[in-house]
Amino acid sequence: RIDEGLAAFAAAEAIPATADDAAFAAARALLEVGRRDDARDMLSRYVLDAASPLRGDAVLLVLASRLDAGDRAAVAALMKDVLPTLPFVARTAAWDLLARRLRDLPGDAFYASLLTAAATSTPNDPAVIFWQGDLYLARGRFPEALAQFRRFRALLPSDPAGRLWTSVAEVRNGLTDAARASIDAAAAAGAAEESVDSAYRELVYAHFIAKRWDEALQVQALVCGRTDGIQDRLDLANLYKDAGRYDEASATYDALIAREDLRGDRRAKACNDRALLERARGRLDAAEAFFRASIAAFDDERDARENLGILLLETGRQDEGRKLLEWCVARENGRVRSRYFLFRADHPIVDGAVSR
Repeated sequence: RIDEGLAAFAAAEAIPATADDAAFAAARALLEVGRRDDARDMLSRYVLDAASPLRGDAVLLVLASRLDAGDRAAVAALMKDVLPTLPFVARTAAWDLLARRLRDLPGDAFYASLLTAAATSTPNDPAVIFWQGDLYLARGRFPEALAQFRRFRALLPSDPAGRLWTSVAEVRNGLTDAARASIDAAAAAGAAEESVDSAYRELVYAHFIAKRWDEALQVQALVCGRTDGIQDRLDLANLYKDAGRYDEASATYDALIAREDLRGDRRAKACNDRALLERARGRLDAAEAFFRASIAAFDDERDARENLGILLLETGRQDEGRKLLEWCVARENGRVRSRYFLFRADHPIVDGAVSR
């Protein structure tokens, strides 16, 4: 009932106090029903009115509409002529829209060309500098990304995003100590908690790859203190295990398994990982018990069934072991490990050769 809706918007527009909001809402509604030309005509008054508080939103809607229509010439004109006159927040939102829509298109250089043109015409625009850094990160050009984010941070030292994204680039460049300082500064400056937690997790991974166990565990413990998240606690336990600190790993797994708010599939994952720890320590009876606890916690648990099946085959309990592995293959045909151990059960290695 589009015509009735537009009539209602027109009636509201006739009331001075609601005129702008009503007309803007009508334009948005026209976009949603595919009447782009009509919508752009209505939005043009906001785009051209430098004093309108709705100007930034209007530009975003027109930009999205032009992108939907594939009108790249109009997109380029908007970015060149209109975007530099908008406030920083609106400019950043426009580049964010373009990045989400265009940045990762294979073999498409249009987005990069827009950034290059903007950097030439407005070389000190923090929004352009930031999104150039983002593009360099996406392209794997980490030193250039770091240089851009440091420029952004110098221009807007109080913006927590500058500290946060500088830390991401520092991690990618192997500057983990500098990254830790940048993330801490971003957190202190009020950066979004989820973004800070994500940056800390990336730092943990960098330490993990470098086998800097103490640093990885320190940062992961910090993340756990910030989030109390189940996956974060599980990652901490796994880090302890990878670092060879088995007693601390066991205690962390046990505390997680004991949590009443642990979902069945998460409990199964924790029990399976706990079992793998016991197996690594040569405690096969304890490993078997935790594999069975994992299966009991979640009906569709596949990793624990596979691991238990292999353990049973290796300890001479062929019938139950085969049944578990056959169950895994039936549920997930790509279970190469299960198929391999079933093959080994039928074709044991005798005197260094596979029997037929």
